[in-house]
Amino acid sequence: MQIWRMATFGFNKIKTSRQYLFSTAFIITSPTGYTTTPIPSGWAPDLVQTENRLIFAVLFRL
Repeated sequence: MQIWRMATFGFNKIKTSRQYLFSTAFIITSPTGYTTTPIPSGWAPDLVQTENRLIFAVLFRL
């Protein structure tokens, strides 16, 4: 039996010319970091023009 594995590591720097909300589709994370927490009145997400991402993925196939 052969076990196959692959690991990938990457770094992405995203930059836009306008302020942008980096989030997943249709989801804005609350101040606590959970999507189930109600968003307090008057709270607004931070809009950023740059974001750095470290991505690490491992795939195993048995």
